[in-house]
Amino acid sequence: MGTRVLRVYADTSVYGGVFEAEFEAASRIFFSQVLSGQFHLITSPVLERDLRSAPQSVKTFYAEILPRPHRKEENFRYFFREATNHPFESFFL
Repeated sequence: MGTRVLRVYADTSVYGGVFEAEFEAASRIFFSQVLSGQFHLITSPVLERDLRSAPQSVKTFYAEILPRPHRKEENFRYFFREATNHPFESFFL
């Protein structure tokens, strides 16, 4: 039986954390794990919308990471509810 790779949704702030001193080390460790295949990223229209107003460095980093195995979840609210057993809106009140 093969090992199942964990699918992970990284919010815009996780990509931006690579460029912030407080979060840089943890963010780089996380993305090195993505690059090594330990995680597959989940993207969403929400993430893509938020990236439009992100600094260029974050956009560039996202573009470099995205070719890795990932899945775009069009119906992110449904995915979030299924993954967490909580409605999406309950986290953003």
